[in-house]
Amino acid sequence: MSNELVPFKVNLPAVSKEQLSALDEVAKGADFLSRIQLITKGKYVDTGKIAPGHWGVPLPGGEEIEDLGESFDIVPWAVRPKALDMADKEAIVAVYDTKDPEFQRIKNAPKNTGCMWGPSFLILERSTGKLYELFFGNKSGRNEAGKLKPFLPTEANNSQPSPATLNIRYKKTPELVLEFLKAGPEFTAPGKYIVFKRWDELSDADEPAVAAFFNTPDVIAGLYTLSGFDVADPNAVIAPFGAGCATIVQHPYLEKDKPEPRSVLGMFDVSARPCVDAATFTFATPMTKLKTMVANMDESFLITPSWAKVRRRIEKAQ
Repeated sequence: MSNELVPFKVNLPAVSKEQLSALDEVAKGADFLSRIQLITKGKYVDTGKIAPGHWGVPLPGGEEIEDLGESFDIVPWAVRPKALDMADKEAIVAVYDTKDPEFQRIKNAPKNTGCMWGPSFLILERSTGKLYELFFGNKSGRNEAGKLKPFLPTEANNSQPSPATLNIRYKKTPELVLEFLKAGPEFTAPGKYIVFKRWDELSDADEPAVAAFFNTPDVIAGLYTLSGFDVADPNAVIAPFGAGCATIVQHPYLEKDKPEPRSVLGMFDVSARPCVDAATFTFATPMTKLKTMVANMDESFLITPSWAKVRRRIEKAQ
């Protein structure tokens, strides 16, 4: 079967001169779509035109900025990769093909050279009703950009985008956010994909790195106590501040190669809480740790009357 284009004739209404004139009018303006930025410091802050930690839209001329506040509502319509070289303000270079040598040059450029790269989103901003670019061009921004994926129109949601709110309310100031990201553990994905499987669907060929449990506080309490059964460290189970996915993937995965791996409590991320039942939290632990927990079960608190009371309550709630 050929996939070549086949010419055909069709009679469609002609575009009028008035419509073409209107197109010329609306097509006037800047060469680039206006870009929303998170403002933390610089001339706009120094001159009192916007507060640090606010989102803003720099206006033509570069001296004024439209203040969108600490948070704003958007609908993301599309995303593409972008590399930007602003070293020469009179000849800004923008590249969208990751295979282009210019893209790679910008991506690998040293810091403070006016180069940045990352995902560029086409968004509709609610309060203005305008289309803008939202460009995550630095490391911390790229780390956060993935959170917009579920809101984009995809096959999974029948090409229907979803509204989202952007804000920075999880830390008091943007400076604290940057310090938090800087202090966080380095994590490099060991492969292109991550595979999640239900426990009852594992095969003998599977070698899971981490086991993650989504359950009620009573069940989580049992796992929590069992995790600390054979160690003296009071921090055998940790609850690091972070996104929901960080507590079931990043942190427990990084624990797996330690001499005494710790387990991780999670799903305290308020952005992720609506994705689970109100009484659901997570307990994630490296498989090496889980094996020792299972081996300790028969001599642990699980055989005591205290746990029997909790277990009855668990069974009653099911």
